[in-house]
Amino acid sequence: MTPHDLSAPTSPVPDPEEVRSRKMSRRAKVLQELMQTERDYLTDMELCVREVLKPLRELQVVDVDRLFTNIEAACEVSAALVLRLQEATAEPDPEAVVIGEIFIQAKGALEDVYKIYCYHHDEANLLLKTYEKEEDIKQQFNACILSLK
Repeated sequence: MTPHDLSAPTSPVPDPEEVRSRKMSRRAKVLQELMQTERDYLTDMELCVREVLKPLRELQVVDVDRLFTNIEAACEVSAALVLRLQEATAEPDPEAVVIGEIFIQAKGALEDVYKIYCYHHDEANLLLKTYEKEEDIKQQFNACILSLK
């Protein structure tokens, strides 16, 4: 009888180029998801401004500035961020795409706009609950919501 080799089988060393390729593929997917998420967020905010905020502002039945605080400023900041992300991801060499720097540059604007939004959030929710008790205003809200569908 021959003795059995009890050592662990050796696994093949992965090809460095294959590892790099897989990492770049994953990175490209992450960047694509990030871009899509930011574009969708901007689209949703713009839709809210166009189909809800502006019609309510024209009707002058609610205090849209208290209800929506600075959503228009948030749209502007988001649009600028999406533009910078699109420009960065248009780089032909995927390894040269630098996304972190874009967020670092946008940090101040994002903080400024969302500090205001968050500060007024609870007040806006309370105001919304008050408005929803008034039937004529509630109907205006429903009309705006229907236009979103």
